[in-house]
Amino acid sequence: MQLLELSKKYGIAVITISLFLILSLTTEGFFTERNIRNLLDQQSTILIAASFMTIVIISGNFDISISAIFVVAPLFALNIENATGNILLSVLGGIPVMEKVGVPIAVENAIMNVKEISIYITKTAGGYGAFRESVSWIIEQQGRMDDILKTMKEHILKS
Repeated sequence: MQLLELSKKYGIAVITISLFLILSLTTEGFFTERNIRNLLDQQSTILIAASFMTIVIISGNFDISISAIFVVAPLFALNIENATGNILLSVLGGIPVMEKVGVPIAVENAIMNVKEISIYITKTAGGYGAFRESVSWIIEQQGRMDDILKTMKEHILKS
């Protein structure tokens, strides 16, 4: 019974780590900086979408369209950056999308064009907690912070 519970909680992590270790030991060049960067580059779109969907699920919303709204502008900008290698062009390309869909939020250190069309500008810079701050702001705007904290506390006490 205890093994079943452990496998439910940690099964995917154990399999992923095991696969990574096996590939690292049996495949030449797998555990190199170049290959790891390549793997992350290939998965970046999925990781961005998954991170927003995770927040949507945690906040109690299971509507995929909410996650899609948050993902469209950054993924559009990411595709422009990947195609051109120009970060500024990708930001400028993401602005029209940002204006049309979702909740336009800018990080504290965003360029002025992005800040001007945003309805919320984080107090923290990108990479220093701006994502968490944005999610908290959205949940507060929905008036759901107390319910979410209560649910999280109940879940933690069950574990």
